[in-house]
Amino acid sequence: MIALAGRFIVDAACRALLGAPAVRANQLSATPSTAVYRVILTNRQIHDSVIIKVYAGRAQWKASKEHLILAERSGCPAFGVPDVVASGPIPRHDLTALVLTDIGPHTLHQTISDGVRSRRDALRLLGQLLNAFHHDPGRRADRTRTQIVTQLALDVRKLRDRLPEEVLWRVRPSLDRLCRPAAQQNVVSCHGDLHFGNVVLRTANALPHLIDFEQATDAPAEYDLAQTAVTTDALAPDDLASLMTGYLGPTSRGLLTDLIVFHTLRGWWWAARQEDRDVALWQDRLIQVLDHYTRP
Repeated sequence: MIALAGRFIVDAACRALLGAPAVRANQLSATPSTAVYRVILTNRQIHDSVIIKVYAGRAQWKASKEHLILAERSGCPAFGVPDVVASGPIPRHDLTALVLTDIGPHTLHQTISDGVRSRRDALRLLGQLLNAFHHDPGRRADRTRTQIVTQLALDVRKLRDRLPEEVLWRVRPSLDRLCRPAAQQNVVSCHGDLHFGNVVLRTANALPHLIDFEQATDAPAEYDLAQTAVTTDALAPDDLASLMTGYLGPTSRGLLTDLIVFHTLRGWWWAARQEDRDVALWQDRLIQVLDHYTRP
């Protein structure tokens, strides 16, 4: 795992890309192919602290993808994004680093935990941010609608072929509909992973900042809304209504429901069944979706 190298790799990245060693590195997150650190540098003339994202092996393309998206989204009036300080390969390692300005640790999740903001208010804010992200005049979907819906149908078929029969019979109508996309799909540029932890609030009244664009993609707007509903556990009717209250763009409730089913199944399959992590969390999500979101 990339996280095992820890401080040694971070120091190598700092020396190569910033010309300064790391004084302290705190790991914020890690997967087998990526790790994120908050790093204090010796040379405080550069930055007091930075965020360093390290990508290994076949995940290294994500560094250039996120770099491009951050450049495209910089200057949006509705939300902020971190600035890119540096990026490039780490010498003598099959690793790439992306160095970002540190916009602080105060996430939307923390404001809920501290009782500063209610969960429903936070869901409305996520809806507003998704609306702004989808309708940012500085960014348009790169692919045609036909390419996008064809890829989504392919992803749905791959997932459908993996599901056990005791789950598949409950969700087949939703998956079949996604393989025959409706004409009213509103194709936009999606964040792909917007949840309470990916919104940073530097002060109470400051512009929200969005982070983590590795899952960004072009898709129907409902794709992003469904992903956020699943990862924030906004599956209860009142919670989902709060999310949708913040979103002003046109949506299809039927498509949203089918995509909630899809995202839940995909998360459950990869996390609980393939990686054996967060099993209880994804099992609960699956049960709730099977009970309330599957329809003939």
